Order: sequence, then structure tokens, then C-alpha cells
Amino acid sequence: MKLKKIGSIIIFIFSTMLVWSQDRTLPKDFCISEKANKLFELINEARTEKRLDQLPLSASLSFVAHTHINDLIQNRPDTSLCNLHSWSDKGFWTSCCYQAYIPVQECMWNKPQEISPYKYRGYELAFWQSEDLTAEEILAGWMNIPQASDMILNKGEWQNVWRTMGIATKDGYAVVWFGRAIDSEPKPTICGEVREIKSENKSVISERKSVVSEKTNQYYLIFGSFNRLKDAEKRIEKLKKDGFNDAVILNTDEKYRIALSSYPDIESAKMAKSGLDKKYDEAWILKF
Repeated sequence: MKLKKIGSIIIFIFSTMLVWSQDRTLPKDFCISEKANKLFELINEARTEKRLDQLPLSASLSFVAHTHINDLIQNRPDTSLCNLHSWSDKGFWTSCCYQAYIPVQECMWNKPQEISPYKYRGYELAFWQSEDLTAEEILAGWMNIPQASDMILNKGEWQNVWRTMGIATKDGYAVVWFGRAIDSEPKPTICGEVREIKSENKSVISERKSVVSEKTNQYYLIFGSFNRLKDAEKRIEKLKKDGFNDAVILNTDEKYRIALSSYPDIESAKMAKSGLDKKYDEAWILKF
């Protein structure tokens, strides 16, 4: 790992060796922000200018980046001697304090394996600034630092070509993961895009007024309930604007329960719950 510090900008570069053990299903409602997608496009434009191939967007590596940023924001494992590559003990992963001179490499090597389906090596570029910069400013900061620029443009010690890229941004943080193998997961959507979702019983649920009345044997993250459908629909509209594209209404026990998303098994639901913002701490899991 190499650390560069410029003013209040902190940039980390880290490479990881991943060991595959079991499948990890991504949340059905996972998406990346418009800002993250813009940064993704800008990185590819910078590569194109150097006659390098553009990279496809990896859902798995984007989810790893997204989960880590949420952990950094909510739980602050990067305190005292611990740097941005540290993970808290508040989630379904191995916690560690990652130090520049005494790195706990095993902890970092296993992170994508623990929380995503990606089963190959990953290389992380992490950024934090006290002010929330634009995608253009973030890329400019990286390109002005040789180690980061080399990583993006496959120069120097990073000459082996990349095959995919994952990305996330939030509250002054930006994290990019590069990989040398294609991700088997479908490309993630951009938060706020309109799309259809299907339940296990093949019924199509509308994007705007999503109501599930029949059991699907899925695990739902519940966040509130209403006696009136109209009130539930208003809450769903707000959640979709906040990025919960797969939010639905469960019509159970004469109540309209708000589900942030659904998952095929309890472990996936627990993992998704652990990555939610603090304002969703009261969310609970229901099999329906």
C-alpha cells in the first residue's frame, strides 16, 4: 500500500489477493450513484485518450466499494493508526485495523470474497476529501499523483491490463477497484433509473406502485407499515428517489408493509441490512 497526502486529500492505493470460498449474492436493488457513474465514464475517457481499452463496470467490485464507504462513514474504523483500508466490527465481514507499516493483509485479501461474488484479484484506489468534490475534481486529483495515475492508465508497476472496474462515491469518499478478470454479474444500474423487477413466481411488479400480495418465499427488509395503501405508495415514491429502486409494498395481515428490497436467503438479507445507512437501523427482516 502507498499513501499520498495533499492538503486534506488522502489517497490510498492497495492491491488484494482474493480467495474464493462461496457464492455471495448481490442485493437486488443495488445501484451506483450518478456521480459514481460519471467518475467511471471519466476514467474510461482518460484511458481512451491513452489508447487503452475502456473497462466494463463491475457490479461486484462496485458493491465492495459501496459497502466499504458506508462502513467508513457510519463506523469510522479509520481512526488513530488505522487507515482507510480498515474495516469495523459492525458488519458481516472480518474486522481489522489496517496500518501503513504493519498491514493486516489477510483481512484485506478476503474482503471481496466475504461480501461479493467476485473471485479474482482486486486492486483498490481510495480517496477522501473533507469537501465533497465533483467527479472531475476527484479524477484530476488522482491524475496529479503518479502512483494513482499509473494505476488508472496501466503504467509503471501496473502495466498488466485491467479487465473490469468497480466504483462508489459518497460524502467526500471515492473508491475504485480494478480487476484483471471479467465480473460475471450483470452491470449495475444507476440509482433512479426506471426498470421492472420480477418476483420468484414470475409476476411483474410495476415500478411506481409496487404491491406484492402473494407469498414469494423471499426475505424482505421491512422499514415501516401503513394502514392505507395511499400512504404506503407515497413512502415508496420517496424511497425510490433515495435510490431504493426495488422497494415494494407487502400486503400482509391487513397492513401495507414497506420493503426496501428482497433477497433469496437470510444471509443475503442480513448482509444488506448491515450496509444500510444509520437512518435505516430499525429495518427488520421478514420472510414472505
